[in-house]
Amino acid sequence: MMYMKVHPRIGSITETFASTANELWNFLFSFGVIYVFLAYVAHVRFGYLYDEFSTIEQSLITLFSILIGDTTPDYYNNIMLCIFIVGFVFICSFSLLNFLLAIVVNGYTKVEEHVLENEVAQNVLEDLVAVLWDTWLWQRHPSWPSRLSLLVELQNRFPEVFMGEEEVFAPLSREVF
Repeated sequence: MMYMKVHPRIGSITETFASTANELWNFLFSFGVIYVFLAYVAHVRFGYLYDEFSTIEQSLITLFSILIGDTTPDYYNNIMLCIFIVGFVFICSFSLLNFLLAIVVNGYTKVEEHVLENEVAQNVLEDLVAVLWDTWLWQRHPSWPSRLSLLVELQNRFPEVFMGEEEVFAPLSREVF
């Protein structure tokens, strides 16, 4: 996970989960309470009729199987079980999982806003090519670019950072360059 923060655009995934961790824990707790409650209801109401709900553990497994779309018990003859399963699918699959998706998408949107504010970083491939090109240039020309030309260019691009020419040139002696 640490290496995902090498580049701002790659690190946006880990940053999304880091920034939404509190909301995700709250969601998982709420989801767990609702899920266990519905498993308990299924056990109490249908446990004596169906082996799939005979114990709490079996109810949890059966509802998880329904949640991921694996199998459902034969509910065609029991209208109450049919209503329960439709309600469970609506509550857990449609509502709660969409809340989870909304939390993650909202966090990703906030992280991407910060990434887009970064004017220096480009996409990963362009940055990699730029690093390789600059490394090659620095190997061939160890003094490239000169510190003076670098400071002048920075002053031209970001004048609000530099208060005036005196700050750029006065503290630096010619021996530094």
